[in-house]
Formats: sequence, C-alpha cells, structure tokens
Amino acid sequence: MDNGLTILVTGSTGFIGSVITKRLIGLGYNVLTTTRTKSNVDNKSIFFLDLSKPETILNLAVNCDVIVHLGAQIGWSDKNEQTMSISNTIASGLLANLAFKLKAKLIFASAAIVHGIIVNKITSNSLINADTPYGKSKLMAEELIRVSGAEYCILRIGGVFGLNGPEHLGINKAISNAIKKITPQLSGNGNGMRNYIYLWDVAEAIAYIIKNNINGVHLLAGTQKITIASMLEDICKVFIPGENLVKSSGKNIANQLIEPSKFLPNTRSFKSALKDIKIRMGAN
Repeated sequence: MDNGLTILVTGSTGFIGSVITKRLIGLGYNVLTTTRTKSNVDNKSIFFLDLSKPETILNLAVNCDVIVHLGAQIGWSDKNEQTMSISNTIASGLLANLAFKLKAKLIFASAAIVHGIIVNKITSNSLINADTPYGKSKLMAEELIRVSGAEYCILRIGGVFGLNGPEHLGINKAISNAIKKITPQLSGNGNGMRNYIYLWDVAEAIAYIIKNNINGVHLLAGTQKITIASMLEDICKVFIPGENLVKSSGKNIANQLIEPSKFLPNTRSFKSALKDIKIRMGAN
C-alpha cells in the first residue's frame, strides 16, 4: 500500500509521537522522523532536529507534503516562558515557515490548556486564558503558525491516556498501577466528569485530518464523558477482575470537560480503550 504522501513527524519517539508514527506507516505513508542524536541520522528517513537549537531547523534538508509537529518541551507550572520559548514557540514558527516554503501542510499539537489550567468546560467559543508557561508557549506558537502563510491544522488536545502514559495525568498512573496489580484508589466521591482521549484515537484523528484535508483550529478530546469513579472501576474490571476500588474521604473534584470538534471522528469508549491496551500488551 502506498498513499503517496511524505510525512515528517517531530517528537516521533515520544508517548504520542511513537504511536502516530506507527499508525501512519501502517497506512502506507512515507514517514520521515527526527532525532536529537546525530549518530541516529540516516540521511534518508531520520533527520537531525533539536527544537532547542533553531539552526537545526534552518538547516533541515527535507522535502515532505505534511509536517506533523508533536515535539515540545513539556511542563505545567514548574518552568518559565524563557525556558520554553525556543523549543515550543520559536521552533514551531520556524517549522511553519518551512512548511510554507515546501507548500506542505502543518499539523500542530497544541493544548487545550491555552484556555486555562482549571476550566469546567472548554468549547470552541471559550475564552483564551493561557495561565501557565506551557500554555503561553503553545498559544504564541499558534499565532506564529497562523501568520506564517502555511496551510495548517492546530489541535488543542486534552488529556491523553494509554499504556505507559505520563503520570501527571492521574488516570495514566492508575492504569500503570493496575497492570502491576495495584488496586486504584479513589479519594472523594469521584463524580467529576472527564473526557480524556485514548492515545490511539489521537493517531486516528491525525490520520483522518491528513486523508480529509482538515484545516483550522480544533479541540481534540474523547467523545465519551465519564466520571473519575467510573474510569477507576473500569480499570479494575479490565486489569484486576474481582478487585474493588479502595475508597477514602477527600475533596470532591469538579467537572473538566472539552467539547471535541465536530469535524473530527468519534472516539472509542474508555472501557474499549482499556481492552485495546490489554490486547496490545499481549501482542508485545
């Protein structure tokens, strides 16, 4: 199978990037990746790129039809704008300029956090409130992309869960613990609603954007709205059958929901995603 397009993926070894790369290769695209280790460069499909060093972007001798920009310096409140401005903002602007020169489409992984770190519901009409250094760096990157002249699709992504997911998202820690047969713990009533998105559904969304030439700015989140308590119960059922949640008193948590773009495909349910994780674990 050959889909004809050549796609450059930054951040291709990360939690999200590695899965997106695998999915795009599986769909028959010619996928190019980047590395910060010069010894890994092969001059054909792996290119040297360090987002903290703008000159590596300026010297990037690559030709492609689509750039999927996932690479970033991650942080929520422990880093300041200065440490993130080069890797997250300036680098994204330079990649947008490269896309413009190549007449390539840029798909940029921004974050729903540009609307604020604690918001009960985010929609396409929600106000911008980049109240963290990370959110500010992503928002400024969006602005550079908008004015670059390149064709673009900006994805403001909510919480992403999956196998070996980053544990700043508590549900990822609960999944990792359950796989180790450690029973999830619930503090409070757990009635707060979430609609996190499964890692492989992020990959499907990006594949859909490429195939259907979706442009603009879109919120990317799960279709199903589910309480924290229900998520933890499902984790028990899938990974530790017969075990029940360990419950304790604690502060109840408010809803944090994101209204996903109607232009992107629906996602699978939380429990279906957990079953998929279990299947993929067995396949490895």
